Amino acid sequence: EMVLTVFSPAQAALLEGKTSRRHTVREILQMVRDPKHNVYVFNPDFFKNESAGQLATMPQWLHMPDGQRLLTLGGPRAGTQFHAHGAAFLTLLAGH
Repeated sequence: EMVLTVFSPAQAALLEGKTSRRHTVREILQMVRDPKHNVYVFNPDFFKNESAGQLATMPQWLHMPDGQRLLTLGGPRAGTQFHAHGAAFLTLLAGH
């Protein structure tokens, strides 16, 4: 089973995203459903896994030649602090 690194907002801000907290996808999904766990995932390698890549295919009309797919996943009030970066296309699959 795939193991991913998880962060809290404080770890991302204070420790530049460095953490040793690693959990399986199944464990992370359980954690984000529980409001006492304020964790999120920001993983640029997730879709390099063949199975994951097949589960979430990108429509051809959204394809960007230099684009990079990455997984972001988190529960309520989890996530990174305000930041800026170059052109991006973000899709929210669930939540608000």
